[in-house]
Amino acid sequence: MIDVEGNRLRYVADGAVSTDRTRSLPDRLVQLFEGVAAVIARFTPDEAAVEETFVNKNPSSTLKLGQARGIVLLVPAQAGLVVGEYSPNLIKKTVVGGGLAGKAQVQMMVKTLLPGYTFSGADAADALAVAICHAHHRETARRVAVGSGAIGSRAIPVAGRETGGGAWREEGGAMIAKLSGTIDQLGDDWTIVDVGGVGYLVFCSGKTLSRLFVGEPARLSIETHVREDHIHLYGFYDAHERDWFKLLTTVQGVGAKVALGILSALSGDELTHAIAAADKAAISRAPGVGPKLAARIASELKDKVAKLTLGMAPSGASQKSPPPLGAGGDDAALRDAVSALVNLGYGASDALGAVAHAASTLEDPPRVEDLIRLGLGELGLKEGL
Repeated sequence: MIDVEGNRLRYVADGAVSTDRTRSLPDRLVQLFEGVAAVIARFTPDEAAVEETFVNKNPSSTLKLGQARGIVLLVPAQAGLVVGEYSPNLIKKTVVGGGLAGKAQVQMMVKTLLPGYTFSGADAADALAVAICHAHHRETARRVAVGSGAIGSRAIPVAGRETGGGAWREEGGAMIAKLSGTIDQLGDDWTIVDVGGVGYLVFCSGKTLSRLFVGEPARLSIETHVREDHIHLYGFYDAHERDWFKLLTTVQGVGAKVALGILSALSGDELTHAIAAADKAAISRAPGVGPKLAARIASELKDKVAKLTLGMAPSGASQKSPPPLGAGGDDAALRDAVSALVNLGYGASDALGAVAHAASTLEDPPRVEDLIRLGLGELGLKEGL
């Protein structure tokens, strides 16, 4: 148990909750529940943190440990406390500075960071190390949230499935959703935005960077990614590009860097047409995207893109952002043709693919009636096969 005030840590108490080894597993879980509940009732903490466990050698031990850990997570959550989860590697990195540190090193640093603490057992020292880790990462996330203008919001640690560590979310939405400031520097895939004297490093696509100029004001839509070893900001000139980024990163194998590479190589309209036509070659123009990944992107996103084209927002896209196809005459014709085929009973993704293929065979600007006629021909051939 520790008190935290800014960067200052103060030792309060430590100990261990023990159970009777002669009792049955259900009885021991009850003892654990009551013991943790008693600690919370006595000290009334504001938050709690739990170490993630990785045990694979003995299935029975792993199962029992998971059951006990469930109790330890349940009790503070039931009491209304924020509960953070952190991997052993991250805890060691935070307390000692290296993820491979031994127990003796961790214990020494705990004593250094918490004046007044005297070693009372390895388990208690480990618990204090988890508390120190939580205090450090919670304060970091709070400062980022406040610095970005998210005043009054509360940063909450949650278990990150993707990272296995203390990922963070903010009550009510993303930690940082927008930055408005002056462009201080530009790089190959990044920019620094000066907001009230604080410089934010933001990673962007080439298309967004091409619209930014050093010394000029800018407003960027932001996606905040917090992992156990970094906080990254990804910036977009408009919500349309941000929605494409969110959509692309739902595909297995497409991380933030690859998604930005795709958005640098292809516009939203080009992506729509490439996915609709299953054009792997077009998608593969992006750095880091091979034929297999391009095929996966086309396969996994075809239904979502079809819904966007018809003005229906799929999961992962903003409800208020425009569909990928623009408002120009050509794209309006494509959208009308797709809508007509859907009204005839064809699936949205099939209709979009057929219309996209038809458009590639026609001279610009295509007419709606030609797109429908050729689209029906494509769909008829597909049904015949």
